[in-house]
Order: sequence, then structure tokens, then C-alpha cells
Amino acid sequence: MIPQAVEKLLTFEEYLDYQDGTDNHYELVSGKLIIMNPPTVRHFLIAKFLERIFDREIDKKNLDWLCFREAGIRTGYQKSRLPNLFIIDNKPQWSD
Repeated sequence: MIPQAVEKLLTFEEYLDYQDGTDNHYELVSGKLIIMNPPTVRHFLIAKFLERIFDREIDKKNLDWLCFREAGIRTGYQKSRLPNLFIIDNKPQWSD
């Protein structure tokens, strides 16, 4: 039997501090780093367009929400995703 290499699982805190010296972006899935493909220019333009639309509606309706692009969000104990766009409630329960 050939021994298998054991992959170290990262905690969310280790993921936040992770640097590999490249411009790669990773999501954390059950403690494992998953490399993300770089977005295309078209992808950026669509996300920017949607962000503007949401920001206008949030302002127009005077909602206490924030719209973000290109930011990570913790989705579980050892999970973090890099969504294209997300909207959060602008309440003090979240922190950086």
C-alpha cells in the first residue's frame, strides 16, 4: 500500500491569514483551499452593473443595506466563498 499525503485542513482564521505569494484567489470549502478562476472583463462589467442597480434601489428605498462585490463572506465553520455580489444588512452584528 502506498501512503497518501495528508492535506492539512485550514481553520477560517488560518484562511484569512493565508498568503501563497501569488495573485490567486481561493475559497475555503470544508477546510480545503479551492482556487478560483479569474473573472473575465465581461464578468466584471455585469457585476458592476448589478451593483449600481442594487445601490440605486437601496438608496431610493432608504434601506439600511450594503451591496458588495469582490469580497469574501464566511458561510460556515470552515467555509468562505467569494460571491460575485452580495447584499447585507448594515447592522453592527458583523465585523471585519
